[in-house]
Amino acid sequence: PAELTDVHRALNEANEWVSANRTSNPILIALDQVRIVVGAAVGFFLALLSESQYGMGYPEIGWLGVVALFTWIAWSAGNGRVAILTAVSFLIIGFQGLFTEAMATLAITITAVLFALLIGIPLGVWAGLNARVNRVITPVLDFMQTMPTFVYLTPLALIFLIGPAAAVIVTLIYAIP
Repeated sequence: PAELTDVHRALNEANEWVSANRTSNPILIALDQVRIVVGAAVGFFLALLSESQYGMGYPEIGWLGVVALFTWIAWSAGNGRVAILTAVSFLIIGFQGLFTEAMATLAITITAVLFALLIGIPLGVWAGLNARVNRVITPVLDFMQTMPTFVYLTPLALIFLIGPAAAVIVTLIYAIP
């Protein structure tokens, strides 16, 4: 049996403190609201892509309708080759029975991209217009991008719980730079 070290004890105490104060600490309450908003955004895209209001687990146009829709988007934005690749990829996902799981991943990705754009573009414009902001923010952004995601995944999972909100925020930390 493994022995608990001082580091284990400190981390367990931090976990217990966060769990005990999740509803009373103003900072944790604010972070919980962030979790709720991000979770609602992921839920919106998930409902749009893969869940029917009737609880069928598929959108009302069906997974083949989603394949057709994304194929049309790929053809409109790209060309025939991109459309064929999109159709084949989505069909393989559907035939393997992984449609709902793939759409959950896509919903998390879409949410992360939208939040990254909402935060990153104004931050980049501000840094481009103000040399002081650029000097302050460049090392922070460099640090965010070079830090391995597992380093900040654990504290974020502790604060935002395990779920789509933690996944979106981890993706944001990496994608904003």
